[in-house]
Amino acid sequence: MTVKRSVTSAVVLQVLRWLRRTPESFLAGRDQPPAPGEALPEAGPGQILRFNTGAIHAALDARRRERGMTWKEVASEIRGFTPGMLTNLAKGPLIGFPRVMGLTQWLGRPTADFVRVRFRWSRGGASGKTVDFFLTNRPANITVFQN
Repeated sequence: MTVKRSVTSAVVLQVLRWLRRTPESFLAGRDQPPAPGEALPEAGPGQILRFNTGAIHAALDARRRERGMTWKEVASEIRGFTPGMLTNLAKGPLIGFPRVMGLTQWLGRPTADFVRVRFRWSRGGASGKTVDFFLTNRPANITVFQN
């Protein structure tokens, strides 16, 4: 990471899970134990943690509207983002780490609020169909995608 300023968040989330650390525990000046809600969701074998960029966008948009701001004004308050980068989150692209931390810090919410567990397995033998389940750390929020 000496050359790159960002790392794929999926990799970082797996390492954080392995270390049993929260993303917030690495913030500069942080000298307190993790707060409630900061723990990443548990994931078992064959599962991976991912950021839910659609949920991040929805939270940013809600806060932006609440404060009567434009996307340009929001981007000016969050280092390293342009208005287009923020609005593009609605389309669900991957987001790098530590960049995502600027968003969650601006929102004042734990990073874990925007992490989902991804389950993937093949169904139907040779058909190659997969079913993906995305769970947030709140069990009532389940979205199923079938391709």
